[in-house]
Amino acid sequence: MGNDTAAAHPPGHRTAAAAAAVAEDAEGAEDAAFVRAHTRPGPVPFVPEVRLRMAGDAIELWETTERARGLEGLPPPFWAFPWAGGVAVARYVLDHPELVRGRRVLDLAAGSGLVGVAAALRGAAGVRAAEIDAYAVASIGVNAELNGVAVAAELADVLDAGRPWRRSRRSGPRSGP
Repeated sequence: MGNDTAAAHPPGHRTAAAAAAVAEDAEGAEDAAFVRAHTRPGPVPFVPEVRLRMAGDAIELWETTERARGLEGLPPPFWAFPWAGGVAVARYVLDHPELVRGRRVLDLAAGSGLVGVAAALRGAAGVRAAEIDAYAVASIGVNAELNGVAVAAELADVLDAGRPWRRSRRSGPRSGP
């Protein structure tokens, strides 16, 4: 029995989906390089167990992101700073690992991935971080790597996905009808 996909496409040919995945990976690598170029690693205030890549000047970075994207009116680079709410939640997760150990965690509007990284450090079975900013998605990956943990970051508006979220006994939080 032959490989129908291989027979249908000559060597070196990529399907549209494969080509899109390669382009997405290249864009993700460019975004990660941008994050690394415009931030420095350091400990997070009140959460020294976690290191994040952070920027020094919010306005300067904001203007730089707009120039890099060739767009005006982009949202601020929330991914480049540890916001007070995230710091508080991360501190709580680190102090109470029983809340996340062995569980799947969703870090929604994850920004830098601070809370997701904290959950992964405390033994979460899996961490998914959802963001609507491509630089934030790159930042989450860079910060997870910096802390030696796995966080699955995705560019998605899970609250406006067109399908309600519901809890399933078998699979935990998921999207579906």
